[in-house]
Amino acid sequence: GQIRRTEDGGENFSTIFSESISGEDALLTSPYAISPHNPNLIIAAHKTIWRSSNAGQTWTNPNSDIINFRIQHIAFSPSDTNIIYASDCASIYRSENSGLSWDTINVSGIPRGCISNLAVHPYNPDRLAILNRRKVYETTDLGKNWQDISNGLPDIVLHSIAFQNGTDGDLYIGADVGVYYKGATMSEWVPYYNGLPNVRVSEIEIDPCFNKIRAATFGRSIWESELYRRSDSSICCANLKIPIISDFNECGNEAVLLRTPTLSYPHGYQLNWYKDDIPLNWNADTFLASKSGIYGVQLQAAFDEACNSRISETNIKIDSCGYRACSPLNPNTILGAGNYTKIGIPTSAFIRDRMVENTRLIVSISADIETPDNRFQILDEDQHILGLSSNQYQCDGYSQDIFEITKSQLEDWMKDDTIFVFLDPISTHIDPNKCSTNEVCGELHLTYSSTTSVKDSPGDKTQIPKIKINPNPAYDYTIIKFENQSHRNNKLQIDLFDINGKNVLSAKDIFLNPEHQLDVSCLTAGVYILKISDKGNSILSSQILLRSHN
Repeated sequence: GQIRRTEDGGENFSTIFSESISGEDALLTSPYAISPHNPNLIIAAHKTIWRSSNAGQTWTNPNSDIINFRIQHIAFSPSDTNIIYASDCASIYRSENSGLSWDTINVSGIPRGCISNLAVHPYNPDRLAILNRRKVYETTDLGKNWQDISNGLPDIVLHSIAFQNGTDGDLYIGADVGVYYKGATMSEWVPYYNGLPNVRVSEIEIDPCFNKIRAATFGRSIWESELYRRSDSSICCANLKIPIISDFNECGNEAVLLRTPTLSYPHGYQLNWYKDDIPLNWNADTFLASKSGIYGVQLQAAFDEACNSRISETNIKIDSCGYRACSPLNPNTILGAGNYTKIGIPTSAFIRDRMVENTRLIVSISADIETPDNRFQILDEDQHILGLSSNQYQCDGYSQDIFEITKSQLEDWMKDDTIFVFLDPISTHIDPNKCSTNEVCGELHLTYSSTTSVKDSPGDKTQIPKIKINPNPAYDYTIIKFENQSHRNNKLQIDLFDINGKNVLSAKDIFLNPEHQLDVSCLTAGVYILKISDKGNSILSSQILLRSHN
């Protein structure tokens, strides 16, 4: 009588419903159903009906006083999110508000017996088919009228009934001997064994998307067959667009791990990744982008390509941290005029979080200069002279001058996330008519840290976690060690991904205090991305190279 739930793919289970919760005696197998419209809504029963709207965390027992006998069956309406049915041996109950309250429906048109199963029509929530031991009855008007539709069935006990979605109302029955089928326009049932052994069928499930019926037997395993006739596959189309989550940084990406937010997709679908509109034939939940490009992911329907989802895309740049801006040269730059040319290089908080001590400022000039010895003074934002430009000018060529800048200098210059650089002519005259370009460009090349700043706890000062990996390249093992105090006392998860983005190694509840030896002897030689996560949040990624023993 228990319901147990897993949140990690079956590795661990917890009990969410039991006799201790309901206070009622339960059978060994008690009925429950999860809403096809809302996975958090569960209706379960021991003797009476219980409802949970938060995936089993809490339960309520709405108007249970109307229940006559032990509830045996529960069914949600596929077409109406609010309507649910339940039955005991003698009565049928209906809720029109997602299980908050229940009413009985008329069953006076059914001969006295015991209701052994029920099914709700896929498109009409007022249409039911029920089994009454050896007979089948159907109503199309919520029990006002019932019709015996048992013609063609042998006199045997009937156990399970199901409508076929994607049809006008085709029905299947699992009986003491085999499976029976009745189309919406047929007047009689026909046996549908199709290789099924002569055995009791206690439950049947219909998979209209893949044109399958599956039958659970008593002691002879589970059997599968094609349906008597195909469903309209358009009912299986999911109007979805799967977003892409990535650890893409504003710059400084050696490789970017792309992933989708969930491991569960609609029935009959699988992922496929794209790069620049070309299928990669990769359907794992993660992909490691090692080259720049437009990456996309799509849910593809195995049953009908017309049901494929829209493609989600993200632009990934694999590059160093470079920030660049250009300005046209002031055409009036003559000696002594003080006619500066000013460039503003955009930066961001990302630089402040990631840069380390050495940063290069590259100033390039492309211009038509009268004489090769004409030069510019290059000044920083505070009008301090950084140096002189080189004098190697050619038409439509350029000069390039590199200046080393400290982290503290760069931080001082960052005003409104822009760094300004000025060029002051010493003895220069520009003729804008001779060359196609007359401009000056500035570019920051950062020596950056490959980690992301993470707060240890609210109110703590942000620390950038830094690790040391040794040996790297590695053979059988490598040692991972934090070089500062960030996250040392936290339980962490370590994952290794290959160049295709496949998770090839995972270690949970790891303390890097002071270090952890990671066994990589089972992996082949190649390049891998190491990711360290704290409570599901990625805090660091780095590259590991594994060498071959040959």
